Amino acid sequence: MLLFAVIAVLHALAEFGLPSILLHEMARDREQMATILGTAIPLLLLIGWTASGLVVLAGQLLPMARQARTALTILALGLPLTFAAVALSSVSRACEHMGTNALVLILQRLLMLGSILIAVGLDGGLPSIALCYVGERGFQWGLFRILVPIRYNRYRWRPDLTY
Repeated sequence: MLLFAVIAVLHALAEFGLPSILLHEMARDREQMATILGTAIPLLLLIGWTASGLVVLAGQLLPMARQARTALTILALGLPLTFAAVALSSVSRACEHMGTNALVLILQRLLMLGSILIAVGLDGGLPSIALCYVGERGFQWGLFRILVPIRYNRYRWRPDLTY
């Protein structure tokens, strides 16, 4: 549990509130949604990969059991995926389509419950539970990766540090 709490705190620190700013900006100016999203996603991924690298490095330096280190590495490598999933889910929230977010959240939680029950049943240990968490975020990212271009708008990555 401590590993999940550490990742949650690092996630909050690493994102600097960018998903909230992203949501606010897209809700305020829906005409610019594709530009805003295309600019934010590369930045969030850069921050996510940097945070992942730092967490993996710290995990290698700190004394901990092998399973805990493996789980921490899996969770850390899932940070960029989490950031991208949150950014894409912001689109439906900015358009006030809360039903879409609710449906995806319910499906995510069911997937998480099922995968954890399987991991525990197979006695996979902490790394398998970490994989369940990252898989849940991958599921969220995948659904929104399909839904956003179809239902809302197509966007292209536009790395722009000045923006």
